[in-house]
Amino acid sequence: QRRKAKREAKALEATGKTFDEVINFGNMVEAGRKCCDGSRWKTSTILFETHLLPECADIVETLAGEKRRFKGFHSFTTVEHGKARQIDALPIQERAGQKCLCQNYLTKAFSRSFISTNSASLEGRGMDYALETLHQQLTRHFHRYGLEGGIYQFDFKGYFGSLPHDLIKARARRVIRDDRLYRLYCSYIDDFLKMKTADPKAKRKRGVGLGSEVSQITALDAASPIDHYFKDRRRGEAYGRYMDDGYAISPSLEELRDLDRCNHLLAADLGLTLNDKKCIITPFKHHSFTFLKVRFTLQESGKVTMKLSRQSIKAIRRKMDIFRAWVTEGRWTPKTPSRATRAGGHTRSGATATAPWRPWTSASRPCLRRSFGAGRTNSPAPSGPRRQRPGGSTPESRSRPPRPHKEGAAHGIHRPPQMP
Repeated sequence: QRRKAKREAKALEATGKTFDEVINFGNMVEAGRKCCDGSRWKTSTILFETHLLPECADIVETLAGEKRRFKGFHSFTTVEHGKARQIDALPIQERAGQKCLCQNYLTKAFSRSFISTNSASLEGRGMDYALETLHQQLTRHFHRYGLEGGIYQFDFKGYFGSLPHDLIKARARRVIRDDRLYRLYCSYIDDFLKMKTADPKAKRKRGVGLGSEVSQITALDAASPIDHYFKDRRRGEAYGRYMDDGYAISPSLEELRDLDRCNHLLAADLGLTLNDKKCIITPFKHHSFTFLKVRFTLQESGKVTMKLSRQSIKAIRRKMDIFRAWVTEGRWTPKTPSRATRAGGHTRSGATATAPWRPWTSASRPCLRRSFGAGRTNSPAPSGPRRQRPGGSTPESRSRPPRPHKEGAAHGIHRPPQMP
């Protein structure tokens, strides 16, 4: 009974907040300032931050009176690694309201039921955390079973665009106790029906947008039943998921095939579709696999090697060719590409000395040398004795006399200086 009461008290602390405790002026100002980070070059962000206090007051008043009217998305298309993605960007006022709701309520309420290897979009986790976790799981597997078994990888087809609204609203109702907060959450979900990729005439409403904080935490929670099936029901050796990419490790290939069959059934119950081309089983012996653009290999000695995938290396080389053209045109200086490669993505976030950074440098450094001659010098080395600066140091001048012995220093006694 005491354990049950303790669990209920902890759950009430995370999900028992009221609307006024979540949506208030102080929380909105803090969320508005965080929304400006990384986008202060935009005119809309400059205007919003200039009038931050009145803007936040208007947002709180609008949400409290349930008078919010959605103004629409700013839609555009980006190409990442040759794949076109439709982005539906929100106005900064809408992003401030969603961030206030997420950081003060939704993230903590939803993440209580997440497994530890659900790694995306959460504080203290991320891509580095997911890669390091997989590295540790492979090492642990080798110590127990050697190279027996393999890894099962799966991927959802059009994950964000296929999330059914009825199921995600039903799952949200379990953790959102306040009726006003639940209505606000549902209004944010209904706004995604105005996306270009959405079908408002469909019988079953589907899809959330990329780039929205509400859609990120919703997408993490949508596939959470699959996570608990793999971890709790099947007691898998190792399992992890990064948004729509997941994996399971087992010493038996037959068990991995059965997991694939059950995973398809679970996804169908949740209204999701698995990508059959990316649902693959890879044995560890004499094989390697790719997860999050990083190629893993479990060697016979037990060493786990992590390298960038071939597609990522080709993308880096193409980027180096573009940088070289910009240097030739005079848009960049010869030193700028080197700084640009050191400022890239997850390889420099968190622990900078982790394994993902080494393949990035090993792939980009030869391209830099080939394109810009980095690390080389075109002028010949000067011959003859090195010229000494006026007043410079010599080996004789660098030698110092021994310091005088201080009384009490040998015994670790510190004597403060005496005042005149």
